[in-house]
Amino acid sequence: MKSIYLICLISITFSTSLFGQKLLAEVGNERNIYIIHYGQIPTFEYDSVTTLFKKGGLDKGWKCSRMIDKMLKKMSKDEIKGDAIIFTSENMNDALVINFREKELAKPTVELEKIGDVYLMYLEQRPLFEMEFVMAIESPKVIKNWRTSTLRKIMLKKALSSNRKFNVLHFKEDDLWQADSYITGVD
Repeated sequence: MKSIYLICLISITFSTSLFGQKLLAEVGNERNIYIIHYGQIPTFEYDSVTTLFKKGGLDKGWKCSRMIDKMLKKMSKDEIKGDAIIFTSENMNDALVINFREKELAKPTVELEKIGDVYLMYLEQRPLFEMEFVMAIESPKVIKNWRTSTLRKIMLKKALSSNRKFNVLHFKEDDLWQADSYITGVD
């Protein structure tokens, strides 16, 4: 009887820890400013400093790094001090500048955005979980709309059409045209 009770207790503990778990990634930085992508949730406390807006329409030759660079240049030009920026629009046209409440934060982490059953992770981010490579994905060469939202949807759709089991899409190129898919022990 004790062994059955012990097995049940272990099973409940294991399933709770596995299925209630969120996937975390270490945040990358550019010019000593940490970059948090749209849809990701910081795991640390912070204070808002200001909001940045990018004026104008679509950029030719769009890349994540170009949008990040524009926000960082705006911070520098306007003499805005902050520890990180959080992109608040999917197309990276606006961002929130923040300061960490804990000044000696060793490694800022975020909870990854989840679309359906798939978590999204970006080029400069490092996973804090074990994962196994499934396959590489490349987008079609002709894309009419260079918005982040379109690229994310195209890559997700292409990965899902492979009928391979995976739950993490890790963008490997700055322009989001290439990604690797992975499987983890988390649903």
